[in-house]
Amino acid sequence: TGITASHKSEGGCPGAAHASAATYKANVTVSGDNAAGEPTAISFSEVIDQIGELTSDGPFKLTGTEVGGEGVNEFNFGGGIPGVKCVDSSFEGGALGATPHTTIPSGSTTFTMSPTYKKCKAGFQPITVAMTSCDYVFTLGTTTGGGKTYGLKTDIECSVPGDEVHLELFSDEAHTNRICSITFPQQTNITGLHATDSGAGDLVIGGTATGITASHKSEGGCPGAAHTTTATYKLNITMSGDNAAGGATAISLSD
Repeated sequence: TGITASHKSEGGCPGAAHASAATYKANVTVSGDNAAGEPTAISFSEVIDQIGELTSDGPFKLTGTEVGGEGVNEFNFGGGIPGVKCVDSSFEGGALGATPHTTIPSGSTTFTMSPTYKKCKAGFQPITVAMTSCDYVFTLGTTTGGGKTYGLKTDIECSVPGDEVHLELFSDEAHTNRICSITFPQQTNITGLHATDSGAGDLVIGGTATGITASHKSEGGCPGAAHTTTATYKLNITMSGDNAAGGATAISLSD
């Protein structure tokens, strides 16, 4: 699932010309031959790496803050559009599939995160970021490089069908003259981020998410192609935990 494809109709292809949700169903039998060309048995061995889990002394919510200065957290559409950098943004994490956010059960491998982006600019020009009904959904994978760092699969999921993440670029600080609109649709299986147990009762989400699908509509300020599947999002935030009563609680990552 989640395959990117395009079509050019010559009279027989209905529907949208681009899709990022194509599928391929397969059912094949694979046999083996050794170096001499003779049949040889093949088998799957047990996967040793373990999936990471978020653990605490009970259910919890997550609160995140950016780490580092300007440029540490950045959207990059490419094609000549300056990277989008925000400062003083905040992030809230909760259980998957609940709006508004509810507490995350200890032992979970998946959680959702809602960002609030503030003071954003693309180069020297102001830009707003509206998540609409969309959140980031993170799924913990296996350890990456040992220790307590785990890969994160990222999805963009929206509770309202058809919603997208909207970025609007303006030529003035008063936001009266919009010159470009960028959208990130719902999509799955974005890779490049990881989660690390800091050892201090919180976790750090970092890395660069790659292969993101996005489109832009220029009103005089967006150069380059109107569609990309190679946008990126660089992220470095610290997530701390609060229990059901609102008090601080330590969280950790474990196998």
